[in-house]
Amino acid sequence: MARLLLTLAALGAMLAAPAHSASLKKSYSYFDIAGRTVPEIETQLEQKGPRLASTGRRHPGATRMEFNTNLKYGQVKGRCSVTKVTVRVSAAVILPRWKQKGAERDVRYIWETLAADIKRHEDQHVAIAEMHGKELDAALRALSPGRSCEEVARRANEVTEKILRKHDRAQDRFDTDEARGFEQRFLRALEKRMASAGR
Repeated sequence: MARLLLTLAALGAMLAAPAHSASLKKSYSYFDIAGRTVPEIETQLEQKGPRLASTGRRHPGATRMEFNTNLKYGQVKGRCSVTKVTVRVSAAVILPRWKQKGAERDVRYIWETLAADIKRHEDQHVAIAEMHGKELDAALRALSPGRSCEEVARRANEVTEKILRKHDRAQDRFDTDEARGFEQRFLRALEKRMASAGR
């Protein structure tokens, strides 16, 4: 479970316009897997899951994220200020979809628990990205005026790069923490699911 991260900062100098806050666009797509047993399902995930360039391996789920940032500038009394900030976070979540309906009930419980955990994990990656998108939006709008728009744009780029690096570190920490606690988390969720089903 990991994410593919694409970051883009598009900065343009234009006339003044009202500011608005960061926005999030989230979409889901699915890849189909089969298998009647847990080992078969694991093999399908390893063979068909999205491949991450960062690891070279396939994963049970992934999220491709992109930050798009656009700034507009205006001159007032010989000083350049940011007049509009647009930060858009796009997140494309890729999840597995199990097509095998003939498996034993216990296998179905395990799959349902795993699928829910994969989705929760990827949705949290999106939440982390959205939080940093809002932080980036606020930081860019807080930029002080400068002698030239080139100077302000340079500082905007520095702020953007700093927050995106912070975002990447937060995502990496989350993955590390999730991997460390996966087994216990999964077993608790499975026990809860089976208990709710009267098992």
